[in-house]
Amino acid sequence: MVEVDEQLANRILKQAEYREDVINNLKSFWSEKGVRIIEQYNPLLCTPNPNKMTEEDFIKELEKSQVLILSANSVEGSILSWRLMQSSGTTALDAWPYEGHLFQFAYIDKIPVCHIWPTDTASFTQYGSFSALEAALEKVTPKYVMSVGVAFGINPVNQSLGDVLVSKGLVFYDHFNKVTDGKIKLSPHESYRIDPNLSSQLHRLDQNTPPKEVGSFKWYFGSMLTGGTVLSDAAERGKLVEAAENLGHTVVGGEMEASGIYYACQKRKNRHIPFMIIKGICDWGAVKNGWEEVIGDGYKDYDGETIKNCVQAFACDNAFCTLTFVMKQLNFNPSANPYQRETANYKNSESTKFYTLLMELYQNSVAYRDATRRGNIPEINAISSSLNTCMDQVFRFYEFNQFSDKENAAKAKQLVDIYNAFIVSYGQFISYAPGEERSSAIAQQHAKEAEDKFNSMITLIIKYISAF
Repeated sequence: MVEVDEQLANRILKQAEYREDVINNLKSFWSEKGVRIIEQYNPLLCTPNPNKMTEEDFIKELEKSQVLILSANSVEGSILSWRLMQSSGTTALDAWPYEGHLFQFAYIDKIPVCHIWPTDTASFTQYGSFSALEAALEKVTPKYVMSVGVAFGINPVNQSLGDVLVSKGLVFYDHFNKVTDGKIKLSPHESYRIDPNLSSQLHRLDQNTPPKEVGSFKWYFGSMLTGGTVLSDAAERGKLVEAAENLGHTVVGGEMEASGIYYACQKRKNRHIPFMIIKGICDWGAVKNGWEEVIGDGYKDYDGETIKNCVQAFACDNAFCTLTFVMKQLNFNPSANPYQRETANYKNSESTKFYTLLMELYQNSVAYRDATRRGNIPEINAISSSLNTCMDQVFRFYEFNQFSDKENAAKAKQLVDIYNAFIVSYGQFISYAPGEERSSAIAQQHAKEAEDKFNSMITLIIKYISAF
């Protein structure tokens, strides 16, 4: 488990120092991942078209859902929708608007889940997390409730954007009861610790680094500050961290929806439904709109809203990966996935074949790009073979369907052409001898051309996947 810096609260109180820590953190993130994150996630920031269903089917699907998953804004909702389509093996989820919220039905490892997409952010707004969950819990008692999305981090020196926070407790900051000599004092009833039975099942997660199959981020287990208002004042946040630590909490970050989930699951109508908050760090609750200052001249290429949304998408995606791992540690009753039956019924359709090819090509392309950036030669060689095989299949799809399925065949041909252009540029780069020649300006120009072509191919793949 990640230890908290003993001087953290004091450093947050010194707002100038904390702001400097935040700026340095954002600069490091941008130089390492910024452009790649925008290329990967910007095409996904749209709402996939749902399958229409009847109200009767909605009630049936809701009643069999074993996990309710809440998102809180349009970015979180979009990313969860895409990921749930992938885990369910479908290009469209069954969905129904109910009580001002969108309910989507999906499967994670054969476990039926319901994704609830509230209309509002925060806990106690008209259509916030409490309202959304109350509407669902009137009709179903799930095994677990999971809030998945984005949060603010608390320690920009040790944490990174995209790292994931997993709640072991909550500290409610909206109604602290006493301020003495400039210090906040919390009473025990103004905090909550995770259900002991749920905590005991998650002992494998109590470490700094997730298993490789989960992701390349870190996760942090501890208590989260939560309330219905934006907590943007660093000094106040520092006082709350200090007060929470005096109650024995280890604070790792904060957000705005968990208090509503707590009240719906634990305080209403004698309910005792176990829940968890799993959220990726997307900002630090300070300098939220400071990207222009961070990236300087490069800022003109991307507007602030796009950068903010793509960072949120990246953080939410990591949170979803954590959710799928968490669910493997819990006890469920597997259920038949109707989406898989639907896929089987249409597996011979050329459109479905092309969609499957695109998904495989996307996974191989991203894996190859990440391995290249890490400089892992054995990994690059292994993935390169898979990528070439996949691209050969895309070309064969074009050949066989150029007259019968002209639209998808044209897309396949465009991907093949871009990939071939990438191969040419990459070949020109590696034709220079390693060392001084390969570091020359002309060699690096070929390397940049190859990288740009490869990234444009990935963007195009995502665009075609989104069209299904």
